[in-house]
Amino acid sequence: MASDSAGSLEKEVSNLSSNLAPMVILTVFILLPLFWFWWPWGMDPVYSPLHHFLTVFPLALLALVTYVAHEKINEAEESSG
Repeated sequence: MASDSAGSLEKEVSNLSSNLAPMVILTVFILLPLFWFWWPWGMDPVYSPLHHFLTVFPLALLALVTYVAHEKINEAEESSG
C-alpha cells in the first residue's frame, strides 16, 4: 500500500515536471499583458477594461484548453497502459 502511494506520488511529480515549462509559458503570457497593458495612470477608463478583456480572455481560454487536453491525454495514457 505504501509503495503504491509512493509510485503514485512519483508519477504525479513526473507529470508536473514534464508539464512545468508549458505552464510557466502560459502563466507568463497571461500575467505579462496584465502588467503591460494595465497601467492605471493616464488610461482611458472605457478603453482600458476592453483592452484587458481582449488581451487576457483568449490567453486564459488557451490555458484552460491546454489543461483539459493534458488531463484527457493522461486519462488516455492510463487506460491504455
